[in-house]
Amino acid sequence: MKRAACDPQPAGTAPNTYPDTPEAFQKNPYFHGQANSWPVYIPSGKSFYAERFRDKNGSTQQNSYLTFYVLDKYSPPECAKKCDAVSLCTAFNIYVERDPSLEPGPACPNPKSVANYKCALWGSDISPATATNTGQYRADFHIVIAASNGYSRASWAPPSPISGFQLAQNLSNKAITSASRSTYLGWKFIPGPYDPSLCGSYATVQTAANKQEAKNKGSKSYQPCNSFNAYYVYKNQYAQGTYCQLFNADIDGMKASGQADTTYQGDRYSVGVSYTWRADPQDDGQL
Repeated sequence: MKRAACDPQPAGTAPNTYPDTPEAFQKNPYFHGQANSWPVYIPSGKSFYAERFRDKNGSTQQNSYLTFYVLDKYSPPECAKKCDAVSLCTAFNIYVERDPSLEPGPACPNPKSVANYKCALWGSDISPATATNTGQYRADFHIVIAASNGYSRASWAPPSPISGFQLAQNLSNKAITSASRSTYLGWKFIPGPYDPSLCGSYATVQTAANKQEAKNKGSKSYQPCNSFNAYYVYKNQYAQGTYCQLFNADIDGMKASGQADTTYQGDRYSVGVSYTWRADPQDDGQL
């Protein structure tokens, strides 16, 4: 529902700052004390999250955003629980945000502020380089960030099962680059969090399309997708999305050479996580 100008906004969950200015908010010693009161490791469930940055005046912004929550208190463990409950979440950012008490508009361009504890979830690793969202203006009201801490899961959990495919190998931060041209079927880039199941769906659809095309042409064989490599791409340390490579044979990733990063037109591209899957059963491509 669209908010009308000067409509009251939810009360904040964090203490107000006096004087009520963006500069005073970002210097509030209470907020900085909260950010610095937590250890570098946050246990949660069967794993733990490791600190990536601490007490920044900016929150993370990149393609792998999932969702956010408003918390009742500054609690990295509570934010970690939120991340645990979301299947694609691998990192979280907790911070304090200066928000307007009224919807800014012509009659109330710069209302009094409220403060909220926010927990943002991410489907990739985060780093100090990603904490670049320092706020924005809504009319004359300046939204700013303080006490921003970022944590990433210390180890990637094995990906969830993918229908029709069996998890083959963990290639760590490398991607298959030396497979022969005769086995390579194509690629697809999908912006957002790391989600190899989308590569599985793409592979299944591509096999079906190749099979139907062969039937239409009266061919006796087609090109099936018998394996794929799904890896996560970073551009200059910013999360971008999942890159899918399809192959008509079962690719042995341990024998294929890989690369961790490359530079193209001045930008550095790197791989954050990479797995291969093989079709189960293998498809002989015969009609």
